[in-house]
Amino acid sequence: MKNIILKTLTFCVALFFMSQVYATQSTQNTLEKNAALKKTLTNLIQLYNIPGAVFSYAFADQPIQTIAVGVNDINPNSPLTENALFLTGSVTKLFVAAAILQQVEAGKLSIDDTLSQLAKQYGGELADSIKQYPTLGIVTVRQLLNHTSGVPEDFNTKAFAAAFVKDPMRTWTDQELLAIAMQKPFFFKPGTPWLCSYTNTDYLLLGIVLKSVTHKPISELFTQLWTEAKLKDIYYSDNGVLPPSVIRKMAYGYLDITDDNPLTAAFKDAPVVTIPGAKPRLAYKLHDAYTIFPGSSGGIVANTQALTQWYQALFQGNLLTSKSIDAMIHNGAPFGKHSIAAYGLGVVIFHSPQFGLFVYHNGFTPGYSVICFYFFKYHLAMALAINSSDPAFLDTIDYDTGEILPGAFAELMPILIEGK
Repeated sequence: MKNIILKTLTFCVALFFMSQVYATQSTQNTLEKNAALKKTLTNLIQLYNIPGAVFSYAFADQPIQTIAVGVNDINPNSPLTENALFLTGSVTKLFVAAAILQQVEAGKLSIDDTLSQLAKQYGGELADSIKQYPTLGIVTVRQLLNHTSGVPEDFNTKAFAAAFVKDPMRTWTDQELLAIAMQKPFFFKPGTPWLCSYTNTDYLLLGIVLKSVTHKPISELFTQLWTEAKLKDIYYSDNGVLPPSVIRKMAYGYLDITDDNPLTAAFKDAPVVTIPGAKPRLAYKLHDAYTIFPGSSGGIVANTQALTQWYQALFQGNLLTSKSIDAMIHNGAPFGKHSIAAYGLGVVIFHSPQFGLFVYHNGFTPGYSVICFYFFKYHLAMALAINSSDPAFLDTIDYDTGEILPGAFAELMPILIEGK
């Protein structure tokens, strides 16, 4: 009996020391990985002339790691911190899709319901919208979610740009944005095979659906999601105006003065600074320079830790049922007949020979660029934010060839999965 007890104690002591050795090795590996990521990210922002970047990542059951490089305020020079907030732009769309799928799970709607059916059942702002624009009635929730509705664009239009340049601080209602979109005809008949047109109006309409079905503002629905996912440092304003306490935590945004975006003219009176790097360039420095837009299609402000945790909660947790997650990633609409990538329910879906199945979404607003990923093969969630308008830095794949494009993704991913 004593021998058995002694052997058991010996085994337990050995197991304890082995676990300590493993934990030490794991910590050392993480430190080395983070050092390599920081060096690479520093080199990249120099190459692309980007003021600063914050990168967060996490594998399953491991703490979120965050790396910040570069500067927040170029003049005077101050570092960009790990907790800095960014405008996330279209990254917001996955939150809207998740809120819709929660309503599906609650039996409030089906993704194959038409807007006319929902308007008749729930009334509200949706009924008013259908009454004013009857052609929207045949569009289904699924078609809005995966951009096969053909509904015209609201935000990326000459009409919106002209109004924005005239008054960047104007707050926009959903109906005002919808009125801009509906000045144009549909891009194509809703549900036409092989046609997919990414528009912000799709998710604007989904926001109207949510408000009508639940009789709650979008901010309340988002807060419910964030509470369930235990997210911090994430914000949304129904009227587009952020409180000073949030503004103070935001990174400064930088917009190249030669940027061909028609909205650039709105910032002609903003301070101009020189962004250092391989090829120094002039940029407008933005901070609380405009209201958040355009609502439910792009109005969330967050840091990279919150965004990484959000992707973990969706694809590793039980925030949604497995049936809903399957719907999200298996209802993709290819971007064209020859496209390898597809738009699912709030995410871009891609099957990579190298990295397996992954989903992602990016978001761009003047002065800010953000992208989030989840890799099912590695149980890896990550988010990268920069305080610059630079889509090239965040380019991921060529939709037609599947080729991994030069940029942050191509440089950071090999370091992350080394040894996996």
